[in-house]
Amino acid sequence: MTAVATQPVKQRAPARTLQGFAELSAAAVNPHDPAWLAALRAAATARFAAVGLPSSKDEEWRFTSLQSLAAASFVAPRAPSGDCASIIGWPDWTILVFVDDRFNAQMSRISTPQEGVTISSISAEIAVGNPLVEKHLAKTVAIDATPFAAANVALFVDGAFVHVAADVALANSVHILHLTTAAAANAIISPRSLIVVDRGGSATVMESFGAMAGGAHEGRGEPRPYGANEPLGHGSPCSVTTRSRT
Repeated sequence: MTAVATQPVKQRAPARTLQGFAELSAAAVNPHDPAWLAALRAAATARFAAVGLPSSKDEEWRFTSLQSLAAASFVAPRAPSGDCASIIGWPDWTILVFVDDRFNAQMSRISTPQEGVTISSISAEIAVGNPLVEKHLAKTVAIDATPFAAANVALFVDGAFVHVAADVALANSVHILHLTTAAAANAIISPRSLIVVDRGGSATVMESFGAMAGGAHEGRGEPRPYGANEPLGHGSPCSVTTRSRT
């Protein structure tokens, strides 16, 4: 019998991931999450664990090294302590403020309710069973679009929710503000906004990011119209200082 030489199977290198990602994603889970959200988070966690961080072999990241991100140690964000001491924007704006990934009602200001308009937080709308969250969350930018899209879904705690019904014009501009504090040191902050504008509706939305110093933040920006079928994309899940988008 003739012996047949076989070549050893080359094992694929494990995906380069974020340190402690499994623990971070587990910490983001809310035991009261509905089954559809638990399944979405689990799928996003599995997706990121499989693909890992982009490398120089990925065309869009050929000239950007993420070695320092892979080497960093992260902790789960915790609720900030102390009172937050200011409000941002113009008096007639609706302002949704999220501090270290959590909705802050004290700093927020929601204008007089308008028929056909819902302005809230994603967690609040999940709690009341709003079907629009399940219908649209992580659909415009799916979890398999990029590794960071998967990481964001796996790690996000809360975010802004805005719905404008068909043929309704949102009366006041909306400012969504994501702030980080010292409590978020070494944590991954995963901001998220879900904005649904039905056919014929219109809204003006500004989303900005900043860091709080001494428990206070003040800032303003110029809004622009946000129309139907114009998604706000998301990039890195890490917090960004003093950046705005409309």
